[in-house]
Amino acid sequence: MADIAFFDLPSYTRIDTTLGLIQELAHRGEKIDYYYFDEFRDKIESAGARFQPLPSMKPPDSDPTLQSRLIEYCLDAVPILLENLKVNRPKLIIFHAKCLWAAICADLLNISSVCFHTNFLLPPHFLPPLPLLLAAYPINDIVKHLQRFYRHQRLWQQLTQKYTLKAISKKDVFQLQPNSMNLRGDLNIVYTSEMFQIQRSYFDASYIFTGPCYSQRAVDSQFPLLKSAEKPIIYISLGSVTLYNSKTFFYQQCLQAFANSDYTVVMSVGKFIDIAELGNIPPNFIVSNYVPQMQVLQQASVFITHGGTNSTWEALIHKVPLIVFPQGGDQYLVANRVEELNIGVWVKQKNIAPLKLRSLVEQIIKDEKIRSNVDLLSDSLITSGGTQKAVDKILEFKQRNSISHVLQ
Repeated sequence: MADIAFFDLPSYTRIDTTLGLIQELAHRGEKIDYYYFDEFRDKIESAGARFQPLPSMKPPDSDPTLQSRLIEYCLDAVPILLENLKVNRPKLIIFHAKCLWAAICADLLNISSVCFHTNFLLPPHFLPPLPLLLAAYPINDIVKHLQRFYRHQRLWQQLTQKYTLKAISKKDVFQLQPNSMNLRGDLNIVYTSEMFQIQRSYFDASYIFTGPCYSQRAVDSQFPLLKSAEKPIIYISLGSVTLYNSKTFFYQQCLQAFANSDYTVVMSVGKFIDIAELGNIPPNFIVSNYVPQMQVLQQASVFITHGGTNSTWEALIHKVPLIVFPQGGDQYLVANRVEELNIGVWVKQKNIAPLKLRSLVEQIIKDEKIRSNVDLLSDSLITSGGTQKAVDKILEFKQRNSISHVLQ
């Protein structure tokens, strides 16, 4: 029987951020049950864990939010997971900070928990700056925001009427920023550095800042080699989520901005964009539905990004400054923090003119202060300890709990 039950959010990009933890735990002899959807079984088993199926998730409705999707899923999935975990009871549950179903199971079954936070944390009573609130909640969408609010209240009431929750509070589930959820464990592993974190002093010793805990990714030998490129490399990506990356007009603006320039431009457009519909591709562009991001960032001079946290950590690890076009969710928080730390810029215009975008890139590449700040943040992430430190702390915590249970 496995000592550890592991839960992550269902997504290709999500699972890649946690396989490093699984591989290291398995390498140290831990038996792990990884609860996920069946399409990821091979990845999970090759990392050294035993695959356990999650109940299926219903298709989203016409106006899904993170909270509505996750609470609705909990109402369906938690009864099934509770029965499974009673039969295969672990000593420890490890879960992502948005895996509400796993946090509920740990709470109801009184099982010790470790929560891993791939985002930076929002301090208690955090009030976002006004520009951040207005960007995330446009005034012209006020009716939609109110409808979502009342829907969230109704779903939360359903959940708390069904389950008596002791370790999960409403304020952890509902933040003032969309797509933000700060669940907590008995131990918390945070994928950023203390330097990047907002108001670090608000978080107690149960929060361990390790930087990203990524596994080593294989080199994509099919992707065009860039090392021979004599020009600086601009990398452009709006992430892997279709809601954010299906932006044909944005890509066309980028083509106009850097066509026949003194840059080599690598642009990832997501799997559902028909590249032919973008029009003529200039010879200094490499446009693809998929790009091996870490591979390209090793050589990039600047990253035009949506501001997802995985993309941000990967850019900073490779000392690449950021130009952030947030598309939704917590990306506005990231953009604001990038601006505060002066490691790039937050572009607030919805439609930036191609010439202005090109000028902005030239400005960022030449800005020595931004370069210096990026170097400092990069060093802080790299020296935070990563996977080794995270697993050290998890196993120390597991050992302490085992001893305390024996003494009781």
